[in-house]
Amino acid sequence: MANTFLPDDYDLPVGSGGLYYKLQSGTNEVRILGPAVTGYEWWVDREVTRVNDVSKVPTGQDHKHFWMVPVSVNGSDDVQVWTITQATIQGAIRDLFKNKQWGDPVGYNLTVKKTGQNLDTQYSVVPNPKTKLDSSVASAYKAWEKEHNLIEIAFPDSSSPTTNTVKNDNEDLPF
Repeated sequence: MANTFLPDDYDLPVGSGGLYYKLQSGTNEVRILGPAVTGYEWWVDREVTRVNDVSKVPTGQDHKHFWMVPVSVNGSDDVQVWTITQATIQGAIRDLFKNKQWGDPVGYNLTVKKTGQNLDTQYSVVPNPKTKLDSSVASAYKAWEKEHNLIEIAFPDSSSPTTNTVKNDNEDLPF
């Protein structure tokens, strides 16, 4: 009896339908579409706070350095935002960027492999041969840029978070 519910070659879409992209376990193919926004982030009660300068991180607050980049996943026209906090991924992409033979990662796809779970999670980044960006993805990114501002996505609240302060009852003190 033939399978009539789903075609034999059907696969669930990966990473589609939302603004943010999260790496899936296994192999992920991404194309960085534009410049990175960088900063520092921390989470409290399931809410993220991001700042663009480490001096704005409250004293004693655990935080991570992040890169936020627009991406196409698996050649999709669906532009998403990938927040990269993993130092191994950042280091690998930075090394490719600085390598004269590879250069700007906007010029090629990256295969990012995620294995393990929790503290045992490991990542590898492999560049794919340089290729021209598919015209439909390029058009989708241009349209996305008109509607989205990556800096505003990264830092939606222009005010910086409050840092630890010391109450000053003595007017003679310089702080």
